[in-house]
Amino acid sequence: MSIFPEHPDTLGDDFMRVDGILKLAVENGDMLTEWENEFVYDLVERVEQYGKRTRISEKQMEVIDRISAKM
Repeated sequence: MSIFPEHPDTLGDDFMRVDGILKLAVENGDMLTEWENEFVYDLVERVEQYGKRTRISEKQMEVIDRISAKM
């Protein structure tokens, strides 16, 4: 059990799924718009720093899902 309680807006159990999407997005950046690439790289930095404790808004999850659909 983590000493950091999971906030409802953190990656928590979605960490592996989102991490996989981000890895695919980095590898296939040519399929994404410039804005999407910037979004991905910003999120990658945050995930590297905070891991499962990374806070993700509902809107950000929608963007992640749209990016996933392009892969």
